[in-house]
Amino acid sequence: MSFDLYFFQIFRSLAEKNWVIDALSVFFAKYVIFILVFAAIFFGWRIKNWRHKFYFFALSLASLFISRGVIFEILNYAFRRERPADYLDFEPVIHGSGFSFPSGHATFLFTLSFCVWIFNKKWGSVFIFLSFLVGISRIIVGAHWPTDVIFGALIASFIPFLLKPLFFKEK
Repeated sequence: MSFDLYFFQIFRSLAEKNWVIDALSVFFAKYVIFILVFAAIFFGWRIKNWRHKFYFFALSLASLFISRGVIFEILNYAFRRERPADYLDFEPVIHGSGFSFPSGHATFLFTLSFCVWIFNKKWGSVFIFLSFLVGISRIIVGAHWPTDVIFGALIASFIPFLLKPLFFKEK
């Protein structure tokens, strides 16, 4: 049994057995992305130093464009991986659109989270934890394989750090 199938079945076994887990999974899989986007905008807006504020928004937009807008799209098109529900022929809790690999939610949220982390380790850690929960919930609801989420997070983990020197000069 493959890594993906083994861990997918473990996470997926949590679905549709308990209404609380289902409700939390749907909440994290569908809605937390909006909360984190607004929280990141609020976080950036609250940065007092205008230069740091500009660097935060510039780094975030550039990182999101490269990770989600370029790398994600290339990999998604190149691999054309079926979603678990299509491959295993079951009705998912949430229907994803398009191909599965890598997870667009994970790529977007982890990129945003690492941008916040670069400027504030405490809040960035909260963002990373919530992004992790979103990734797990995307597996539970049947939208993604585990490696979709892992690779989305890996893409996101290095782009902001590669771009950081272009936008933020530390003394």
